[in-house]
Amino acid sequence: MEKNLEVTHYRNGDIIPYVSDPTVWAGLITGAWCYYKNHPESGFGKLYNWYAVNYLSGLAPKG
Repeated sequence: MEKNLEVTHYRNGDIIPYVSDPTVWAGLITGAWCYYKNHPESGFGKLYNWYAVNYLSGLAPKG
């Protein structure tokens, strides 16, 4: 990849929720994304939890 993945929707158009609260994040059983240490300028791009990565519709663009 040329740059970090920066999607907010799955390939089918479903929204991936942004969750910034660490306590909520730890208890999730559905897909979500956040910024590293909740700082968009961290240089890491968006971070996705396992549920987002494993979502049947797909997270990354085709190809």
